[in-house]
Amino acid sequence: MDKTFFLLERFHRALDIPVYYLSPNGDVVLLNCGHQTDAQQAKNQFELHRRLVTSRGSGVKPIFQFEEGSLYSSFLDSLGNCVLLGPVPNSNMASFGAALTMLYCAMTGDMLTETQVALLTPDETDTQTGDVRFQRYLLDSAEEEKNRFTYAEELEIMELIASGNVEAISDMFSLAAMRLPQERVGKLADQPLKNFEYIVCTAIVLASRAALNSGLDGNVSYSMAEMFLQRLAKCDSFESMVHLQKDVFLGYARRMRELKKERSERSYIEKCKSYIATHINKTFTLDELSDAIGVNKFYLARQFKKEEGLSIQKYAQAKRIETACNMLKLSDEKLSNIAYYLCFNSQSHFGTVFREYMGVTPKKYREQERHLD
Repeated sequence: MDKTFFLLERFHRALDIPVYYLSPNGDVVLLNCGHQTDAQQAKNQFELHRRLVTSRGSGVKPIFQFEEGSLYSSFLDSLGNCVLLGPVPNSNMASFGAALTMLYCAMTGDMLTETQVALLTPDETDTQTGDVRFQRYLLDSAEEEKNRFTYAEELEIMELIASGNVEAISDMFSLAAMRLPQERVGKLADQPLKNFEYIVCTAIVLASRAALNSGLDGNVSYSMAEMFLQRLAKCDSFESMVHLQKDVFLGYARRMRELKKERSERSYIEKCKSYIATHINKTFTLDELSDAIGVNKFYLARQFKKEEGLSIQKYAQAKRIETACNMLKLSDEKLSNIAYYLCFNSQSHFGTVFREYMGVTPKKYREQERHLD
């Protein structure tokens, strides 16, 4: 749900279009961005949106409706909750059409072209001029759909981020290579600089989502997105925005590379612990252990000590003493047999090590535990 709130809040901030996010029946407001806080006005707005929820029924595709001369839109996300957008300012009609297709794809996983949006929009030629302009824009831009960035290409870029492929992203970001994507995104604003600002804003959201879906901590991802959006607000040239977009993709990719490395290291450590558990009554060397796991023995020993705070040998020894405690409590096995079973050199050696860990001899420990029982 946090990811959804993040996406809707960024949509509102980028286009200054109010957003309601409601439960499936429209009774509960899950998120309110940009609507009036005055009690009566808030009630009126909520009732208007409730009517839109009722009118949309259970359909999946977005619907559009003109209420009191203003355009509103509604669609269901993948959770069945209702996203309500509007009123859409006349000045934002062009930007809204393109941005809606991105938002719908991000929240439902389904692609929606501007041609499809145009077919879903009612013909309200008798309303305000802005409504007619919105309809005309969607129809005109439909002719350019063949040049748009495809969903598969977008997924490919997001996969580069999720996999931490820093090198491929670096190669992708020459200024010459970036001109084509700008032309293929579409018109989000009349001013070229503002248009590219929206493109970079969308890139930040998508990169953040790709990293989140691949396991990056939510606080880290959201904080990075906020930092990048603050930098975007200060950009005043195409060059600065291109550099920022590169920093966004590389920043998230580097984070994901670090995360993959940590997961890999942790996997080796867990495999090491599992090996020790299954060899608790068998002698083994560090060479045998590292060969079984498939990693360099010096690297394994260094990472294990770093993560667990003790060496592999000390960890194995502690686990054998833990097993010895259970055997002393739950069986009448001789101390010499326990020492031999757990691979100690002698009963004397077993007693010395046991006392280091437990503060008493094995015999005294057994007596104490039997007394407690």
